[in-house]
Amino acid sequence: MLLFKKTLLLVSILVIKISLLAQIKNELAFPLTIPVSLSANFGEYRLNHFHSGIDIKTMKQIGFPVINIYDGYISRIKIQSAAYGKTLYINHPNGITSVYAHLNNFIPQIENFVKKAQYERNSYEIDIFLDSTIFKLKKGDTIAFSGNSGNSSGPHLHFEIRDSKTENVLNPLLLYKNIPDFYPPFAKNIVLYRFFGNGLYNNSKKYFNLKKINDSIYTFDTIILENGLFGIGIETLDFIDNNENTCNIYSLKMTFDNDTLYSSVFDEFSFSETQYINSFLDYSELVSGKKYIQKLFIEPNNNLSIYKSNKNGLISLSDTLLHKIYIEITDIRNNKIKVFFYVKTKPNIKDIFEKPAGKYKKIMPYNQVNTFKNNEISLEFPENSFYDTLLFSYSKEKGSLNFYSYIHNVNKFDVPVHKKFKISILPHNLDESLFQKALICYFGNKNQIIAVGGEFEKNKISAYTGTFGKYFIMIDTIKPVIKPVINKNDTIEKNKIEFKITDDLSGIKNYSGFIDDKWVLFEYDKKNDLITYFFDENITSNMNHSIKIIVTDNRDNMSIYNGTFYY
Repeated sequence: MLLFKKTLLLVSILVIKISLLAQIKNELAFPLTIPVSLSANFGEYRLNHFHSGIDIKTMKQIGFPVINIYDGYISRIKIQSAAYGKTLYINHPNGITSVYAHLNNFIPQIENFVKKAQYERNSYEIDIFLDSTIFKLKKGDTIAFSGNSGNSSGPHLHFEIRDSKTENVLNPLLLYKNIPDFYPPFAKNIVLYRFFGNGLYNNSKKYFNLKKINDSIYTFDTIILENGLFGIGIETLDFIDNNENTCNIYSLKMTFDNDTLYSSVFDEFSFSETQYINSFLDYSELVSGKKYIQKLFIEPNNNLSIYKSNKNGLISLSDTLLHKIYIEITDIRNNKIKVFFYVKTKPNIKDIFEKPAGKYKKIMPYNQVNTFKNNEISLEFPENSFYDTLLFSYSKEKGSLNFYSYIHNVNKFDVPVHKKFKISILPHNLDESLFQKALICYFGNKNQIIAVGGEFEKNKISAYTGTFGKYFIMIDTIKPVIKPVINKNDTIEKNKIEFKITDDLSGIKNYSGFIDDKWVLFEYDKKNDLITYFFDENITSNMNHSIKIIVTDNRDNMSIYNGTFYY
């Protein structure tokens, strides 16, 4: 009953909010003036988070004018070497905040303001909050130019609309209804999950290929199985305006014999809940198979607000009747498909599911603090670290010659963790002189070594991490590499000078650039390992200049590059 009341409250708030936004939707400008084509929509699936806005294509180019959508003022300017890159936040009097990310540069007055702040702080990365008196804007004003900064995988504009009070992200396509979408979602597979005993992680699953009857109806044969507890998953996505990019669906509802067991709608969510995507989807498929299987059941520690039903979606079969499962999937323009099939149980039949045979060390309830320790390792999990009761497994094996501990197999890498946990590992054969160079690492799902970090506590190295996997200790004594990106004659012919900075393990901690012994602003493009100085009033032309680059990694190994160039 409490969940039902909470759902009604959320729906009521959303109706009021959408009603308010509906009053101003026709007054909003679009943030770009080029033809509209999206590469990602609201709520699209990513590892550890939902996509919080829309990605607007810029024809694989940078430099298109970015437009302010409504009267307001710049409330925040944030620049990062990764993540959103160069970003503007604009507050509007109608209660919304618009966000423009992965920008290339700002209009001159904003650019000069930002550059002054960067030089005052001797830092490329800044995060400045502004009041309404600094940069007032009108609807349609050019504010910046589109780019590819931050963790962008190609030129585009990431655009968001947020509730200014709660900072919840809202679905922009509810406001910009002129973006066409005439194509319905599609579905590929149904997945049945059978649950055995303690916790929903102790499950087995089976795939069933859907048969497409027409563009809007999918089905397959009746499934006959044993009595028990089941959940449904579905592989479904959408296209927008027939471009090649797949997008997230808007809403989904599942009924069991006409009783609604599950419903979700992507109108709005908060950043504090976005990591619940690792429970919303089948995480094991996401990290290993790259399939997006939406689970139509809700685990106990999944608190997503997009769920609109007061039930958890699980199905308990205990009779021999024929039961109909019906799923309706809709996109933002109300194009929809329908999936239906039947399930039935029979006594004394061979179960189509194999009971999991994995061994486990400990049962860890999701709603309490959990620990695990032995002489070599200790683990501390905060309350609500898991989405349901976890059957925790552990083993160890010998590492390679450059490892300074056992390899610790901490549960299964394809089981999600919601909160960071503390891991402490005992080092082996580690000389005291190398203590400050030691760090905890793990293997990624492609067997690449990923550094976590850590510090010595008593006789172990401790760090915080947010994933299961194979953990071990390494040392990092190698300095970062600094490589100039200039022509053979060391002569600068363009308006910039660039360096590639890389580190083999612990990662770049900080960097600084100096020309003629003065700090200058080098922009950091982390995804490409590039730092770039664009020549400005801080450098005199037609003369030789000295240059120094200092780069430090996360184990305080430092490299210094000294050189000269003519400009």
